[in-house]
Amino acid sequence: MNRYIRVLLTFIIVTIGWVFFRIDAIGDACFYIGKIFDFHHSPLPLDAEFITMMVIALICSFITLFKPGQKLEAFLYAETRKEWQHYVTFAVTTLLFIASALYLSASGFNPFIYFKF
Repeated sequence: MNRYIRVLLTFIIVTIGWVFFRIDAIGDACFYIGKIFDFHHSPLPLDAEFITMMVIALICSFITLFKPGQKLEAFLYAETRKEWQHYVTFAVTTLLFIASALYLSASGFNPFIYFKF
């Protein structure tokens, strides 16, 4: 089977599996999954912010399927790196973490699913 198809199928199976993990009742989970695939009555706000976030999420999710992403992966997970590369990696990841935390704290969205436990 093609590598891209395998990755896409794995992504879909894991995403649907998380719905069953998150929602308490099987019936509610099936209803929710039905709504995910109901493209005619989508409540998604198709504004610029939503589309931008979806594009960023897709790029981050599937970047290593392509050559530039594989080069980035090799750079980030290299066995031997120079000291300055550690500093650059740390600075970029710290800035991304701070930007994500600021974005989440500015919105009313709570992404943490473990508050029920």
